[in-house]
Amino acid sequence: MRCGIDIVAVERVARLHRELGDEKMARLFGAQELERCRARRFGERHLAVRFAAKEACLKLFPDETASGKLGVEDIDVREGENGSLRIELGGRLREAMARTGVARIALSTSACTSEACAIAVVAATVDGGIAGADAAENAAGEGDDSLARAVRMVRELKPSLLGRAIYRFFPVRRRVILRNQRRVFGDALAPSEHRMLAQAFYDHMVRFLIEIAGFALKPMASIASAVDVENMESPLQASRSGRGIILLTGHFGNWEISCAAGILRFPEYRGKFHFLRRPISNRLVEGLVLRRFRRAGLGVIPKKGSIERILDLLERNEVLVFIHDQHASVPKDGIPVEFFGTPAGTFRSLAIIARASGATVIPARAWRCPGGRHTLRFEEPLEWISHSDPTEEIRLNTRAYNRTIERMVLAQPEQWFWMHKRWKL
Repeated sequence: MRCGIDIVAVERVARLHRELGDEKMARLFGAQELERCRARRFGERHLAVRFAAKEACLKLFPDETASGKLGVEDIDVREGENGSLRIELGGRLREAMARTGVARIALSTSACTSEACAIAVVAATVDGGIAGADAAENAAGEGDDSLARAVRMVRELKPSLLGRAIYRFFPVRRRVILRNQRRVFGDALAPSEHRMLAQAFYDHMVRFLIEIAGFALKPMASIASAVDVENMESPLQASRSGRGIILLTGHFGNWEISCAAGILRFPEYRGKFHFLRRPISNRLVEGLVLRRFRRAGLGVIPKKGSIERILDLLERNEVLVFIHDQHASVPKDGIPVEFFGTPAGTFRSLAIIARASGATVIPARAWRCPGGRHTLRFEEPLEWISHSDPTEEIRLNTRAYNRTIERMVLAQPEQWFWMHKRWKL
């Protein structure tokens, strides 16, 4: 664990302010932050707290600070709605975090009339521990950009009146939703932005249910015409290997409609798509779901005790759809593998099946477009990660699958199934 602690004398900051003046002080704190602190009672004390927070954060990155790659001016301290301070990620701080594998920083501050104190702690790391070059490269590259894009997307969301009403008056699993969002975004989103994302998710789920109701009344050809399928060449090319295909996906967009449409685009595979899933405890609902799947030409395989059957169908060059964003009990069904920086019970069976069968694993996700149409996109196949230790080999590949799901979540954050209790460990 990394921890940075700093204590600053309030008089020292006051003297610094007198010597440098507003213009130079604004380089350290930002003009808006400086003005806000000055307007408050005991303004110098508030500045001292922020200065201590910046210094404590710098102590988490001694090499970067000593080499000049990170300075006080690179640490942006913001105030949340409840008055607590948080570190705003951006610029050179993000680069330092990526190089050292730090995923999230937690901050605690206090002050009295003479001194201000701050403690900065690494709250989460890439891959859940001390990150190697692999993890740092992932954080510095696509993963870091994906998070930044997702934050921008959330800030541009405009939840409907219905979504806002459900959030306020019918908050089904609201605490779970907000807790999950904090696992993913942490302090990158303000509390008001977390609420906005939750409202947009409720809006998405209402539309999802309306679409499913209409799905039961429409012919399959009509459903397929409302879905655009991208990069069909990826699974078609993989099918030529003859070893079967595993579609890695999760609860994105309207997964039922998009999945049915995807099957219709592959007439040669009708009857050869198999959905690996847990049965629903309610028999009536389970019966309705099974009828919809069969109507779409999709086979259903229970997750328990089906390995031999799955290996047989992959040997026949058929397709297995594997939902990989749900909790798996450890050690019965899964292993603890990092998901957004926190260990989560994750199914080991996908990696075991892929290794035993040699099947190609292809990520696929669906999303609803602004005009009401849906898109199903197949990504390029995932490379198998080899390791001399078979147990570690399964863990590494399972982590790679979780990383893929992370990218999918961040691509359309309001259209993931936030109300599932993904982190139960």
